[in-house]
Amino acid sequence: MEGGGIDLSTAPRVAETVLKRRKVNEKLQAQRAAANLRSRKSSREQTAGKSKRFRSPQSFTLASRVRVRNAKISKTLEKVAEDVPLRMIASAPPALQEEDAMQDTQVRANVFLVVRLGGNRQDSIPSRQTRILKMLGLGQNQTAVFVKRTQQNLALLRRVQNYVTYGRPTVQTIRSLIQKRAFVRTGAVDADPGAQVVYANRKAAGDKYIRTSLSNNVMVEDALGEEGLVCIEDIVQEIASGGSDFDVCRGFLLPFRLSLPSTSRDHRRLRPTDYKAFTKGGKMGYRGDDIDDLVLAMV
Repeated sequence: MEGGGIDLSTAPRVAETVLKRRKVNEKLQAQRAAANLRSRKSSREQTAGKSKRFRSPQSFTLASRVRVRNAKISKTLEKVAEDVPLRMIASAPPALQEEDAMQDTQVRANVFLVVRLGGNRQDSIPSRQTRILKMLGLGQNQTAVFVKRTQQNLALLRRVQNYVTYGRPTVQTIRSLIQKRAFVRTGAVDADPGAQVVYANRKAAGDKYIRTSLSNNVMVEDALGEEGLVCIEDIVQEIASGGSDFDVCRGFLLPFRLSLPSTSRDHRRLRPTDYKAFTKGGKMGYRGDDIDDLVLAMV
């Protein structure tokens, strides 16, 4: 080595066969990558070309039978819904024990918690029942809303009770549901792109809004401060009592999206017997205090 240069005689040597093998492997890898890309592209094109799905004649017959059966059920529910005794309306609403948290969890709210469980195919549901479900905010399966315990609302629930189940939740269930699954409408501020506005209801938000988790009390105060509601607990107590600002809180919260129960038995599709009333061994209709166990399993 002269002049501080590199002594090539002591530099590591790589066999010529190794270099050739490396070059061949790199070429093969490039060819495989190109082939995989062509295969994925061809698969996408073939999938996109299948604009129509083949349906057997039996599927049309089955769909027709489902529609006819659901229409008959809807007519039956229409008849029984007109004369519904609401005995719980005559009784005084339970007093909320806000001071005693342990006792508070046992108090039943003065509202219904309604969960939609059935009706996957929208075209199989009679149009009147579809309108009622959307009016209640139950346009999708595994969604839940709060409604006041009134004669009118109970009549509506009876008309769609083959798709929903409902009952009186405890205050603790309401609190858990709001803390874990509450979402509200938000939007960006034009003057300040980094800022965020929280809408009090759908009318204020319009059609363009962002579904955002209700994560702090500031969001409540910004949207409902003028109504005297400044924290999440205020919403919990207002909903549980069915107070004067119940509709304000209900409009502020988006319908709750729930998950399927964690037990393997409930992961399967609903069977025809599941659409029976809860009191007759099914999953639908009024289930009273048992609504807590169902909702807590779906939160």
